[in-house]
Amino acid sequence: MKTLSNFFKILNYKEKSNFIFLIFMLTIVALSEAVSIGSLIPLIKVILDPQYIDTLKQIFNLGIINQIPNEKFVIFIIITVFIFFSIKYIFLVIFYFALHKFTFNLRYRLQKITFETYLSKDLKFFKDNNTSFLLRNLTTEIDQFSVAISSYLVIISEVFVILALISMVVFFQTTKAILVLVALLIFSIMCFRIFRERSSKLGIERKLNIGNQLKIINDAFGLIVDVILFKKQNFFVNKFKAFAKKTNSSMFRHNFYKSLPRIIFEWVFLIIIIFMLLYLIDDENFSNSLANITFLTAVIFKLIPSFNKIFVSYQDIRFSLPVLQEINQKFFLRKEFIFKDSKENTKFEFKNQKFKNVFFFYDEKEIILENLNFDLNKNKFIGIFGDSGGGKTTFINLLLGLLRPKKGEILINDIKSEEVLNEFQKNVSYVPQDIYLIDSDIKENVALTDGAELSYENFEEIKIALNKAEFVSNKDLITNEILNRKVGQKGINLSGGQLQRVGIARAFYRKSQILILDEATRSLDQTTEEEIIKTLVKKKNDITIIMISHNKNNFKYCDEIYEIKNRKIIKQDNHKLG
Repeated sequence: MKTLSNFFKILNYKEKSNFIFLIFMLTIVALSEAVSIGSLIPLIKVILDPQYIDTLKQIFNLGIINQIPNEKFVIFIIITVFIFFSIKYIFLVIFYFALHKFTFNLRYRLQKITFETYLSKDLKFFKDNNTSFLLRNLTTEIDQFSVAISSYLVIISEVFVILALISMVVFFQTTKAILVLVALLIFSIMCFRIFRERSSKLGIERKLNIGNQLKIINDAFGLIVDVILFKKQNFFVNKFKAFAKKTNSSMFRHNFYKSLPRIIFEWVFLIIIIFMLLYLIDDENFSNSLANITFLTAVIFKLIPSFNKIFVSYQDIRFSLPVLQEINQKFFLRKEFIFKDSKENTKFEFKNQKFKNVFFFYDEKEIILENLNFDLNKNKFIGIFGDSGGGKTTFINLLLGLLRPKKGEILINDIKSEEVLNEFQKNVSYVPQDIYLIDSDIKENVALTDGAELSYENFEEIKIALNKAEFVSNKDLITNEILNRKVGQKGINLSGGQLQRVGIARAFYRKSQILILDEATRSLDQTTEEEIIKTLVKKKNDITIIMISHNKNNFKYCDEIYEIKNRKIIKQDNHKLG
């Protein structure tokens, strides 16, 4: 019940209403199941004993039925049974349509909101969580959760069917038949208790090992050049095999345990039928007993799949329990996100940013930056350098608002940064050393918008942005053909200089007021690096630029130069910097 309660917490109002509708449909399906099976009793008895027709007419005592000649009564009963079964099948079709629609709509909502939630998190969240595990949650885990949803409804469905069938047996059959069903119920409960905990443990194993598999895949593909050059294929293959083996072992045992109940139930059913037939041999009222046993056989024949479905679904729920618990902990699943494209906002005007006695650390024993005082003013070209691991990237993340200071404050336009952070971030562009391009064409990488949504005006703005970034030497060469050029995965079809210029073009397209280059030219040759810096110098009256670099020669065009050293930021003399 606690698990079902946790499941309900995830549903929104519409989904809860749909879930209740499904339960209503299950009730109808269960009743139609019982009626269709129950309709077999008069059919069997009439076939075995034609004189039973008169008994049926007396039971129903309806004028229309009584007028049917006895020789045609069997046909009437067969047609009636066919109608009852057909109605049942129609209800089943409606139910399964509603079930799958409900399941996949919920799956879509969970994927959408989970992805939106991840994108709304701050930088620390992504530092604390391996992206492979986030990818797992978005794909395999939500798929597994969908299995659990279907399993809940299957259990409810089959419980209704079992109750309806047992009610029919109690109404029509003897004490012995009821005892047989009670024995089946007790046996089923014993099976549930035996396999219950095993499924939960296997679910935890599967969840952990799939995450590790995805992590190894990402690592191997991300280091593919080194893997090939250093011949490290076996290193990654062996690690992958270890976790893949554990994952498949969990799945194998889970599926094996799921297959056992049907075999066991059918074996028990066979034993019951044998004993009942042996009992029937010496029965004086052979035809009546045979009819009862035939009916009970039909009931048990239907009950076995029901018990098996309940057992399998219950194991699937236990197997999915770790997923359900994790999703239920994500309170954000009840929240809807609305993201606005940064290009929609043009009201904000950057004037200055001030750091006042700013401290930052993850652990108080290891302070990364302390007592920072720094002013960034509009349309300045700022250069920053420092030793590797000295805190440059942390400083930039604080400036971007991706991290929050532990002490001190950061002001934007003399206002606390938290109050205008969203507007500020919409007007900042960041170009790292290894710029990431999506596997699409140049226009989508500049605009970060689906190409189908771009208008003619957008195309012209992208061309202007690429021209400003001097993507090609001749401005007239920025054609639609260039805009539609596929960059390949991670921009493999572009040169290093073109990669960086696409990143800079993003800033010009967005009309960003601040551009941050974090070692953006470090991997380029000296000539290309110089050309990109000269491109930026031409625009420094229109945009505020912060450039982090190990190459101090790049700072000759800067208005101000700072060094991050000993956890502090220190202003340098441009002329003495050598």
